Amino acid sequence: MKPVRWSNLKHIGRSPIHYKYALDNGVDETPAMRIGSAAHSMTLGGWRKFDVYDGIRRGKEWEKFRDSLDGDVTILNAKEAATARAVSQSIQTNPTACELLSGETEKSIAWEVNGRMCVGTPDALTLKACDLSDLKITADANPDRFMWHAMKQGWIAQLVWYKDGLLALGRNVGNLFIVAVEAKPPHPVVVYQLSERAEDQGRKTWRLLFERLMVHEESDTWPGYSQSVVLLDTPEEFTLQIDGEEVEA
Repeated sequence: MKPVRWSNLKHIGRSPIHYKYALDNGVDETPAMRIGSAAHSMTLGGWRKFDVYDGIRRGKEWEKFRDSLDGDVTILNAKEAATARAVSQSIQTNPTACELLSGETEKSIAWEVNGRMCVGTPDALTLKACDLSDLKITADANPDRFMWHAMKQGWIAQLVWYKDGLLALGRNVGNLFIVAVEAKPPHPVVVYQLSERAEDQGRKTWRLLFERLMVHEESDTWPGYSQSVVLLDTPEEFTLQIDGEEVEA
């Protein structure tokens, strides 16, 4: 049985069948994911390998380039590579972000939760204070909106998942941080420290997802959103709009 990874576990929050599909098939890599992975590598180092191909991704030239690469390599186009470099350079201008993203970076860990093997790769654990940080490339790092986006994306639960994994291994962990960088210029950087309440909420979230996974692994059932008929109703007060114009229903 494959170890539990956060990148898969988060999908069971959508439905069990989404988890099973991600586990069996992986996730299609988007341009945003490629940029994020490359920016991580440029900033933190790590095991990921990248190369740039700016031509059309089909035909003999593309196949020759792809087949010439050694091992698992993420292929970027020139624009994606430039964006990743700009994001990484922006981080270098923020002393707090640089300090938090130093120390022990991208070191994989393995631990058990109730006898079930779990694995993860925290972004950075500082050597002196043992502060744990995750680097996130986002469309919007604005403090007025970031909390909601971080909760929806599961980033808070992910960070606490890593913390609890480290604690299970007897490691010390200090404060928790998310270093958020906008993917579009001018690539502003905002450093967020999780509050105690945010950490508690993150822990509740991953535990609920984990318990749900254990139930479906035990029964080997992977339903979608609902197995029964769902009543489709409309609001009590409903305004019909056609082409943006309100009309009488």
